[in-house]
Amino acid sequence: MSAMLQDPASVQALDRIGGMPLRLDSAHFGAYVQSERGRWKATIQRSGATVD
Repeated sequence: MSAMLQDPASVQALDRIGGMPLRLDSAHFGAYVQSERGRWKATIQRSGATVD
């Protein structure tokens, strides 16, 4: 993943589809995922979305 994020064409491709490249080590990535889970949990529950 780190190599891909060093390629300007790959970063531009992510940008075109609304991607947000984050250059995080594993500890920071884990913290980011946890914060996003908390951020979106209520919204997902209200939507009734499920994993099939």
